[in-house]
Amino acid sequence: FSDFPNNWSSAALKSAIENGLLTGSGDKINPSGNLTRAEMAAIVNRAFGATEMASLAGYSDVSAQAWYYSDMAKAVQMGTFQGADGKLNPTGAITREEAFTVLARAFGLEDGSNSALNAFSDSDTVSDWARGSVAALVAGRYVSGANGKLNPKSSITRAEFAQVMYTLVGDYISQAQTVSQVNSGNVVIRTAGATLSNTTVSGDLILADGIGEGDVTLDGVTVKGRLLVRGGGPNSVHITNSNVEDGVVLENPNGDTRIVTSDSTVGTISVESGLILDGDADRIELMQAVDVTVQSGTVGEMTVADTAEKAVITVADGAEVTQINVQADGVQIGGKGKVESVQAEADDIAVTTPNTEVTAAEGTSGVTAGGKAVEAGQVGKINASGTGAKVTDADRDDNKGNSGGSSHRPGGSHNDDDEDENDDDEDEVEQNVHKVDSWQTLKQAIQNAEAGDIIRLTKDITDAGAQTTVVDGVSSATL
Repeated sequence: FSDFPNNWSSAALKSAIENGLLTGSGDKINPSGNLTRAEMAAIVNRAFGATEMASLAGYSDVSAQAWYYSDMAKAVQMGTFQGADGKLNPTGAITREEAFTVLARAFGLEDGSNSALNAFSDSDTVSDWARGSVAALVAGRYVSGANGKLNPKSSITRAEFAQVMYTLVGDYISQAQTVSQVNSGNVVIRTAGATLSNTTVSGDLILADGIGEGDVTLDGVTVKGRLLVRGGGPNSVHITNSNVEDGVVLENPNGDTRIVTSDSTVGTISVESGLILDGDADRIELMQAVDVTVQSGTVGEMTVADTAEKAVITVADGAEVTQINVQADGVQIGGKGKVESVQAEADDIAVTTPNTEVTAAEGTSGVTAGGKAVEAGQVGKINASGTGAKVTDADRDDNKGNSGGSSHRPGGSHNDDDEDENDDDEDEVEQNVHKVDSWQTLKQAIQNAEAGDIIRLTKDITDAGAQTTVVDGVSSATL
């Protein structure tokens, strides 16, 4: 390139050209030219090997005949470009804060703290919608500004953007081969069939969009940062004898991803897209309304954030999850696998896994265990088939340790000598609690009560009249 510079940007531009991010035009690379939104979309697409395209029917300013049409469609599919008011503004110069926001989305960076911007004299000019992303890049030392300023509203040149990408990515793996040595920093794998073997990634490892539904294998790999999974399909990511120190972030915009772990430590898996897990994980955090299947292995804890309404969790036969905490409405938990306990802290949670203990927190409604209602403050223990449950009050003391303990058993009398034996017997009887507040609900509860159940009056019943014969025959339930 006749205009290739010999300055601070030379190494970054060389890397961008060698890795296919910048192609130039004719014999010009145009390092000082301002980057347009379409040009940036194309560069990020190339960096991640993106091929899938979204519909642009909702945008009015992208012509199907324009050179950038496919790149804008890929960027929208990646989730890096969102536009505003039905427009993507592809030919407009991209501002620095817009560029940093795109990169934060692409690299799955969590919003940074406002305090990260305090060192810059113009931090107050960063738009509210961009502050988290800009702060994330500053905190990660990917962006340092110039002369104490971030210049968020200024355009960004091709050389400046190449420099940011140079700090963000230390190495690209673009061939279906086994790689045992990588440069320091973040590493991007952007093709299927690649194997990373017996090496250490000093930063994050990004499994990029270009993997598609193909396979990637990590064998004997230590990742000092995060494993960001943006590519892969139903047979895809194999992690063997490896250690991911800062956990896994699953953000595949193109579909579900199967992650297979063997003799590995992956920490927390943060789930933003569909997951099929074969293997062990310490913790899963479900952040969006997607399907999660634990196909095999053991998960210590799963948390369903309030942003994951109507998510579906399946634990297959032979798999195990110790505990699931649900904070989102409408979540379904099923399968033939083992789930020891579910803490339902939201409404309309349905659990059908066998032998699971389901606790409905105070203030919740619509919680079911094996198809049976679990009211707020109650615990349901699902049966072995997952089709029913015994429901008790969460704070029930099983009638132990008080003088009236065994007198609740119909026809029974209390004998101190037999206290331990009686208590043991009661421990073996799981009780349904039927709460009633009217004559009608009392009649219904009596019809449904089974031996050992409790019928609890929540207030005085005053509407019975002379209709008392319905109480006859309640011999095995405590009223």
